[in-house]
Amino acid sequence: MWKENWAPDKGTGALRTAIKTEERLFNRFDDRGDIHLDLQTHRATGKIINVSLNGVLGLFNINDNLPKMSKAVNLDLEFENKSRIDMLEGTVIRIQASQRSHENHTVEIALKFKDLSPQKRHQLKKFLGLMIKKTRGCPYFS
Repeated sequence: MWKENWAPDKGTGALRTAIKTEERLFNRFDDRGDIHLDLQTHRATGKIINVSLNGVLGLFNINDNLPKMSKAVNLDLEFENKSRIDMLEGTVIRIQASQRSHENHTVEIALKFKDLSPQKRHQLKKFLGLMIKKTRGCPYFS
């Protein structure tokens, strides 16, 4: 969401400045684990960019047969610390060209988690709790 503020400039009258604000329900945490999408005919594997209680962003090879927008998929997450959360349900909410990789054949796919069971939600909260402790130890977050 963009909020605009107008600040008076003594020389030209008014100067427009735009401030980008994030209004997210959940914090995102970076991880470099694997994300596996179970599609009808095969399995696509990518790298996790970041994850939250709401969803996950992954980096995939464009040469794989990838899901379309609004497609429901089953997914498994294998985090960098080797913990796993299997059999999650998600919906593809965004597909975009990746600027994170120097390779031209990668895309980012954002998936929103769907109908998390209390057990899966607990597993995800437990992992994200570890990430919060990890970032608190970082000098940038002190």
